[in-house]
Amino acid sequence: MDGLLAGVAILIEPAMVGVILLGTMIGIIVGALPGLSGSTTAALLLPITITMSPVAAIAFLGSIYCAANYGGSITAILVNAPGDPSASATTFDGYPLAAQGKAGLALGISAISSAIGG
Repeated sequence: MDGLLAGVAILIEPAMVGVILLGTMIGIIVGALPGLSGSTTAALLLPITITMSPVAAIAFLGSIYCAANYGGSITAILVNAPGDPSASATTFDGYPLAAQGKAGLALGISAISSAIGG
């Protein structure tokens, strides 16, 4: 239990929250771009993490990877073109919902599913 509390204490530091938010924003943007995936982006941004602490670097790369999986569903739902390979199945139900005018519902379900799955 002490280890869990120590991990949470590290994650709620303002610098760590900033690193995670930055990685999440980058991941969502890159995930929405067709042709780039979370693993590709993490590999391309790996040199940036050299100056970071090990915990911050893992949090940064992990947040990029997880957010890119959600970002790919944005284009899959709105334009029927998955931005990430993992979002190809989202086109089956997400785009028809968007065509019915329920794009917000589809994006919300995708965000909740990505958060629970992650």
